[in-house]
Amino acid sequence: MSLVNEQPTEAPATAGKPAETAAPATTGVASEATMTHELVRIVERGQRRRKAVILLRALGIEIAVPLTYLWFMLWLDNRFHFPGWGRLLAFGCFVGLIAWLTRRSTRQWYRALFSQDQAALAIEQRTGGGLDNRLINAIQLSRSPAVPFVDAVVRENYRAISNTAVNVSPGAKPAVVPMLAALCLLLVGAWFWVVRPDYFANAAARILFPFADIQPIYQTVLSVEPGDIRAMPDQDVVIRIGISGRTPDAVWILTDKNGEQASVRLAVPSGAQTLTHTFESIRQPMRYAVRGGDYESRYFQIHVPIPFSLRRLVAILHYPAYMHLPPRNVETTSGDLEAPSGTRASLRFHFSQSADSV
Repeated sequence: MSLVNEQPTEAPATAGKPAETAAPATTGVASEATMTHELVRIVERGQRRRKAVILLRALGIEIAVPLTYLWFMLWLDNRFHFPGWGRLLAFGCFVGLIAWLTRRSTRQWYRALFSQDQAALAIEQRTGGGLDNRLINAIQLSRSPAVPFVDAVVRENYRAISNTAVNVSPGAKPAVVPMLAALCLLLVGAWFWVVRPDYFANAAARILFPFADIQPIYQTVLSVEPGDIRAMPDQDVVIRIGISGRTPDAVWILTDKNGEQASVRLAVPSGAQTLTHTFESIRQPMRYAVRGGDYESRYFQIHVPIPFSLRRLVAILHYPAYMHLPPRNVETTSGDLEAPSGTRASLRFHFSQSADSV
């Protein structure tokens, strides 16, 4: 950098930490204002480089970390197929991660906004051999021109600094590593998109739109007939299971009878595309589902009508006044009641099932 008339003095970069170096040019008759201007340019140059490094580092982290999380969630959804609450949790964590990283980067940015004095001290610390606080002294003294001997001190500091290769700014390594990581992750996502665009788009839509009704892409798909069905008591119910896509080794029949869960394994013969299963002598309502490979169906309902019957009748008998008898509680399962003429009765019926369901 030519600050006045001459070319800058460049110092070799240290290993793994490329640095930008400069020294003020010397002239025989440079004024104090000119010397101060040259020193301020060195400090401002370091400030700009530091801001660029911090900004690129924050940008790399803001890209790399969320992409790492998102690609991992897409792989998990393709592998295990998140339920609704899992999709919502994954999306919430993704948004929370971005918010936390943004807040963190903002705070680091404000903390890194150095004043001229802080930037001068940082340059002195990075310069090999040190500058003995000459740079910051010259900057500070130039703000008080009325102080005696300011011109002489500034000239002395200027001459000393001009003979030193000043390390103007930090190396780019803190920014290079996050930016390279972000680039690699972008390439991974592009490769996934090119190789399996359907799986990529499906998983991304399921994670980023957790409330949308988007079914995952299954390698195995099972179709169930007749699905929901009504059956008479003691009737055998036969279901047919169609297999498409990858053929699993076995298909599981999952049942739920009044909260009691069970499963039955059906081996799949080689090349089979259809299986049948019989629920024998169904006597009460139940639910069932099928599972095979990476696919699991919803639960289907087998409706079985239950005979509607009277279980118990509770009556409170209020006898006529002429009998001078207190009220009497009567219970019967047959529904038959006998009482003298003029008796009033309060009745409560208990049926085998809710009357609203009949």
